[in-house]
Amino acid sequence: MKLLKYKISILLILGCSPISLLAQDFVWDTTFMVSGNRLEFNEEHYSPTHSFLKFSKNGSLIFLDSMDYTGPNVGREFVDFNQDGYIDLKITWTYNTWRSWLYLFDSARMEFIRVSGFWDFPDAQIIKNDHDYFYSYIKNGCADMNWLSHLFKIENFKTVKIAPLLEKVARRTIKIGKSE
Repeated sequence: MKLLKYKISILLILGCSPISLLAQDFVWDTTFMVSGNRLEFNEEHYSPTHSFLKFSKNGSLIFLDSMDYTGPNVGREFVDFNQDGYIDLKITWTYNTWRSWLYLFDSARMEFIRVSGFWDFPDAQIIKNDHDYFYSYIKNGCADMNWLSHLFKIENFKTVKIAPLLEKVARRTIKIGKSE
């Protein structure tokens, strides 16, 4: 009888708890080696709407970044974004257009650095024949009939806008320069 009361008490405490025991918190981590250095990324939530992105090198915390809670629907890619031969981290949120944070690997310091202003260039891609330049893609109308793009480059871990590009499919014209 005493054991039954104990089990019922535990069930009542757990059943009334504001935190569901069946829910899973979405936390991820990744570890890899670069030039003999152990690099670790992980994301941990500190509130229902925010999380920390932590980067460690050989067990020592290098940086801690705060961001909106990403959840399981956000893309996390380890990809050589700038084609320099090193893996970079791209975290993408899905809105009307895909917007991302980009952490480029700095081979001189052996750490990742967040690219300032990258969020302002949705669905950014590298130009295949020229690895110094990138372009963004912004839907600018129904069914991609019109779109806007910006040509940009990354210098010292900051984006530099070169020129806007605008296409109006109905007229089949592409303008480089100021958008209308």
